[in-house]
Amino acid sequence: MPRARRSSSASARRSGSRARRPPRRPPARSREQEDAALAGTAAWSLAHGFATLLLSGNLGGAVGDRDPEEVFRSVAGLLFDAEGPH
Repeated sequence: MPRARRSSSASARRSGSRARRPPRRPPARSREQEDAALAGTAAWSLAHGFATLLLSGNLGGAVGDRDPEEVFRSVAGLLFDAEGPH
């Protein structure tokens, strides 16, 4: 026996009620929170860029026969310290 379809008016009511809600705004962040978020994005980008270059063989001369993790820490240390980005 075929299943009964939901009425299109019920579907319209559901989608219409969602459309009337105002979009939520994220809570305001302080300058320090903004800086921390940007530093996190920068660190993530640096790590993934380094890994991609390393895995594709494009850092051979820069890394040589040194441990890639130590090279990455040196590179990251140029941009970040314990207090945040330079």
